[in-house]
Amino acid sequence: MQGMFSAVPSKPKATRTRRKAVSPAPEVDDDAENAVVDFEVVIHSVPLAKKGTARKAKSKKVEPKPYGPLEANTKITWPAFLDMLAHLLETQAAFLVVSSFMWRWLKPTNSSFLPMASEAGFKSLIRQIRSPPKGVSGAYIIIKMDQPVKPPAGGQMPWATQQARSGPSSASDHFGSFFPSGDADSDDEAPDNATVVLLMTVLRRKMDKISEKYPPGTCAEHPDIECFHSRVNNLHFELDRTKKIIWAAAIKNGTATLMTVPSGSQHFNVKSSLTIRKAVTSGAPEPSVSQHTLGAPVHPFAPQYPFYPSPYDYPPAPPMGHPPPFSPYPPPQDFYHHSRMPSWQETPSRSRRQRSFDGSSPPQISKRKRPDPDPPSSPGVEGGSVDEFCTTYSDVLPLETRGFLLDLGFQIGEDLSLITEPRWQAAGFVLFSWNRVVKAYGKYKRSLRG
Repeated sequence: MQGMFSAVPSKPKATRTRRKAVSPAPEVDDDAENAVVDFEVVIHSVPLAKKGTARKAKSKKVEPKPYGPLEANTKITWPAFLDMLAHLLETQAAFLVVSSFMWRWLKPTNSSFLPMASEAGFKSLIRQIRSPPKGVSGAYIIIKMDQPVKPPAGGQMPWATQQARSGPSSASDHFGSFFPSGDADSDDEAPDNATVVLLMTVLRRKMDKISEKYPPGTCAEHPDIECFHSRVNNLHFELDRTKKIIWAAAIKNGTATLMTVPSGSQHFNVKSSLTIRKAVTSGAPEPSVSQHTLGAPVHPFAPQYPFYPSPYDYPPAPPMGHPPPFSPYPPPQDFYHHSRMPSWQETPSRSRRQRSFDGSSPPQISKRKRPDPDPPSSPGVEGGSVDEFCTTYSDVLPLETRGFLLDLGFQIGEDLSLITEPRWQAAGFVLFSWNRVVKAYGKYKRSLRG
């Protein structure tokens, strides 16, 4: 029996290795993403470093200024978050340096700062607050930023409402009270939006009037920009938006007009004025009452007693002759033998011009009418006026041309070339505008003659 059944060798049993079960991917909990989590924010505002001299090898470390804390939750939006930060820093959202925003956890203290210079960085902050990593203070963060930009002078912030009601803080603040004056004790709340909108509407209207009064091209020195020329101190000011707001507010308060800028304002002083290409200064005396072209000057040695008038505009000779060497005429000729003084009845042999010079004989009476010995400097022009001339060529002439011509006493028909440079400079013209007036006046005279 034992031979019939041979022993079958046993096979080794295969050992089975247990594999670890792969855990399924965690499902994203929608409730966790939309959960409302409260958190606190501490602001560290870093002021701008002062510019040091080149001798200083090492600048001092600038310590940030802390603000806060602020309480918020994860439902807040990016614009609302910026408004909240601006209100804490007493500024506006437009003046925040968003490009410098960085945040980190309050704990641990050596945690790195992460950028938050856009709305995408803010959303990343919200996601990490909802699902904070281990070992951090999930509901407490620090935001570091640069100091906000300074707002323009004269601006009003929401926290300065009470100060705006009470009046301007200094003499240079021409905005005055932004809101209607009344019993401040009975109404401690901020004014409604309708009052602010009404005030801004009034200021915009006055700003539009300023723009219409002084458009580009009004100033001959700065024709490409809106410029106001103050004749009181001979300063030029570029009318940008800030200056228009200050000027409009001063007009509203009654401290300025469309012709006068607010006095004492830092925006209308020498430092804020524009430079001119050529200083218009002239030592010429003030023009006299009569602005017409004068005739020949009277000689200083003219006799005081009556004498026969000369048909010419030459000054008569003095009784004893002209003192040399200032005599404009040749010395009198001596009488030789066989010569005598000419009488009034006979015709002397000398020329009419020489007789008229020494006054020895009256002028000859001629039946023929003599021509005018002193014709006008330019042919007379019929019709026309200064107003018509300025209106016809208003597209090429400056706006102040009419006033300058009236100051010169100019009338249509006169020759502009006889007006000297000191005179038209004293009236307010510059070389550029005067050449335009001369060119346009030539065209105007030709149109009147034609």
